Amino acid sequence: MKKRKISKAEAEFARKYVECGKPGESYKFAYDVKGLTNSQISSKGYGVKNRKQVKELIESLQKKVSKDAEFGITQILEIWQDIATADPNELSSNLRRCCRHCYGRGHHYQWKDKAEFAYVLGQALKSKPAKGEKPQPLPSDEGGYGFNFTFRPHPECTECRGEGHLDTFFADTRTLSRKGRRLFAGIKQTQNGMQVMTRDQDAALANLAKFYGMTPDNLRVTGANGEPLLTATLPLPADPVEAANLYAEFIKKNARG
Repeated sequence: MKKRKISKAEAEFARKYVECGKPGESYKFAYDVKGLTNSQISSKGYGVKNRKQVKELIESLQKKVSKDAEFGITQILEIWQDIATADPNELSSNLRRCCRHCYGRGHHYQWKDKAEFAYVLGQALKSKPAKGEKPQPLPSDEGGYGFNFTFRPHPECTECRGEGHLDTFFADTRTLSRKGRRLFAGIKQTQNGMQVMTRDQDAALANLAKFYGMTPDNLRVTGANGEPLLTATLPLPADPVEAANLYAEFIKKNARG
């Protein structure tokens, strides 16, 4: 037996029903209800809803809506999780760098290479002291070559005493990880220079906690009849969302009574 093709009005009815869940309202949307009472409209709406083709279309549309909603929630949770657990140091860091004496031989001044030393030496040889001033001593390469500004300060440096100097590092945003890209909210110019802006990690963590039921209303300082709260050691999964799930489940079980 050939399956009856669904009509345009039935299709409109099904889409409206998925949206509002009301047969009467859906019937008004798809059909002419002039001269009909509300009771008649409601009755006709239930009749259309129970037609086989319409029922199948409604079920199909509901599954699609459910799948889309689930995908949206999953995406949002993933974004919140990434923002909450991202490392801000990936975007910018305050670093202690070594000074020129940290790794020089005998903690003497260290040059990057011979070319740098030759240039500075040449400039010193060309310069002439002002009248009445003593000539400045020429630079020495006693500390050797190979200075690398990315090294940490040497704890036994006689010049900086292991403190080095403070340097601010800004990451190349093209190379950020997925979490880093989601945490990054732009760069702005301030009176003190460039500032990296980030999304609110505390808010993202609070959103996750709220989603998993970890709200203050679910927490108690004492148990039933003033007894101490039940404590337990929970395994610590690598995945933060899984950890939040476990904790939420624990709280729900022990917040009753």
